Amino acid sequence: MADYVDFTKAYDKSGQPTPYPYTKDEWIALDANKKKMAMKGLKNQGSTVNTSSITNSSSSSVLNSQSVQTMTSLLTLTGLQGDENQRNAEMLDMTVKFLEKEGKIRKTIVQDLGQMGIAQEQTVKLIADASVEAALFGIEYTKIVDTVSELSKAVGRNVGLSEEDVKRAAIFSESMNLSLYSVGQMVKQFDLMNISVEGAIEKGTEMAEVARNMGLNMESFMSVITDNMDMLNTYNFADGVKGFAKMAAQAQRLGLSMSTTAALAEKVMDPEGAIELAANLQVIGGAVGNLADPFKLMYMATNDVAGLQDALVNVGKDLVIFNEATGEMSIPPTAQRQMRAYAETLNMSKEEFAEMIKLQSKFDSVVNQMNFSAFTKEMEDSGVGEYIASIARMNEGSGKYQVQVDGMFKNVDLLTPEDMKALQKEAQIDTENKAKSEREIMLEQLTVLDSINNALSGVDAQMFATGMNIENFNPSEIGKQSAGAVVESMKKTLPKLGGEMAKFFTIAMKGVFEGNSEESMDWANMGKKIADGFTTSIKFGMTAASTVLEMANDQATTEIKTEKADDFTVSEGQTQAVITSKGMIIPSKKDTLIGVDLSASPSMPNMGALNSTTTSNQTITLNTNTIKIDPIDLKLDGRNLGKMSGREIVDAIFANQTNAIILKEGLKSINPITASSGINESNSPFG
Repeated sequence: MADYVDFTKAYDKSGQPTPYPYTKDEWIALDANKKKMAMKGLKNQGSTVNTSSITNSSSSSVLNSQSVQTMTSLLTLTGLQGDENQRNAEMLDMTVKFLEKEGKIRKTIVQDLGQMGIAQEQTVKLIADASVEAALFGIEYTKIVDTVSELSKAVGRNVGLSEEDVKRAAIFSESMNLSLYSVGQMVKQFDLMNISVEGAIEKGTEMAEVARNMGLNMESFMSVITDNMDMLNTYNFADGVKGFAKMAAQAQRLGLSMSTTAALAEKVMDPEGAIELAANLQVIGGAVGNLADPFKLMYMATNDVAGLQDALVNVGKDLVIFNEATGEMSIPPTAQRQMRAYAETLNMSKEEFAEMIKLQSKFDSVVNQMNFSAFTKEMEDSGVGEYIASIARMNEGSGKYQVQVDGMFKNVDLLTPEDMKALQKEAQIDTENKAKSEREIMLEQLTVLDSINNALSGVDAQMFATGMNIENFNPSEIGKQSAGAVVESMKKTLPKLGGEMAKFFTIAMKGVFEGNSEESMDWANMGKKIADGFTTSIKFGMTAASTVLEMANDQATTEIKTEKADDFTVSEGQTQAVITSKGMIIPSKKDTLIGVDLSASPSMPNMGALNSTTTSNQTITLNTNTIKIDPIDLKLDGRNLGKMSGREIVDAIFANQTNAIILKEGLKSINPITASSGINESNSPFG
């Protein structure tokens, strides 16, 4: 026994919770004497106490949170728990929830369906009534609302829906795991055939039965159906809707797209296309069945598209080889070209065609292995053979197909009539079974816990429906009247209230912008004050930024070594770049840079003006000696002295041996250390 009592699970004889408000922590904090007194008090009240550990309180509950809330509400309203105040509070809470629910439904109807007035009121009541039975299948009222909305969207008009229409469409969607959009599209196509919503659901369950009888995956089948429903109104089917369902089941079973058959039907609907296809298939050769006959092609395209698909799936299946020893199927190398030719002619991918003929060959092999002596005429007509072909698997050891009967696997060639009856019953295609309705399919999916919680959901839904059907009670009209009265009243009241609120607003704004609520507010200049303050802040920020930039510039300047020179020479390959007023010059690695003020020498004219060929000999006086230079074509156009190279100048100077001696003696007289300031306008050696 635990050392504390879980009072949250203690109830007195009347079923009411004990009045002791002890929690786990409070109970543990009590000393032994107080615990005994508390226990004695409970015994005097005749209460039963749950002394199990509080840690067990987290165990799973039968009821979900919504059901618990509904049960609590029922107990309170019926007086089985709580006092009068609690009942009044519960009734108020129930009323609020009722009005909120009605408001949500009404808003959707007005927005999605565009209904107003009496039509809107009737639709709200329709949804409320349909929600009661739907809740018993675990369907919330929101899905009922969406069902009405989606059916209207799909059909494109507000068709007259009955309570049964809405319930069946919602339950069908839930039982088949189909989206309401898919259900709406199905209803739309049947509406074009002048079939009602309830009739469309009937057809939907019939089509589902076809897939179930053939042992197909229901979710995939219903997806194929809804994706190709438009074919029902585009082509003709010999067996009507059932023929369409069989065609869809066959396509799913063989991995074939129904659009492939539709494209083939379009191609062979006219004589030219039918003759061309038949001729091409005959050239390829092999067993092509009815596709070799242009007249049959045209007939099937216009009257029996399902029959056209039957002919299509049998083309080329003789190309597949079945190894009876291993059970393997393959298309031999000798048939590869023919297989591709078939696929191209039928406008199919080679992958889709190969999958189709392999699966068709497999199902044919299963049927060929069956013991037909075990079949009765009724069994053959029921389609149990197709069901067995779909569910059979290969026994790799024996190369035989087998199916499971009563929990045991048996080879299909050993099936007895009793086994066939058991398989018929399993596929629900025996004479005792009829097509299951959406309600029966839904019941197959519910658990005991689902049923309990759904029952309480039904109670909650019935409470809402009852409220909606109270005579002369119209929450829509009440809401509209109250909303109109409130709007008109507040239109007159709000301006007065606004005047009072303006005073509080002004005081608040003063505190925000001026920090002084006693002075009058200068609204006219408030914008200027804000702008001035903003501008001041910007200027302060710019000043600070400028200071930082100056400091950064000073720092950068001190890190760069500079040297000022009047005339200078930079050796070959040492110049990285030359900055001019027009941009930057990047010298080559072999350039030698010479800096000379050519316009400053009084003994020599500005060489920049020499923009033509000199016709007379030039002389340079160096330490009273004269250097004679033969005529040189100088064109100083700013482009490295035109086409003349430095070598031409040197060759011209040293062409005379005397010039070389004079220049050498002149260079010796120059101090290279003081060259930057020693050689200038006054003592230039170029006189």
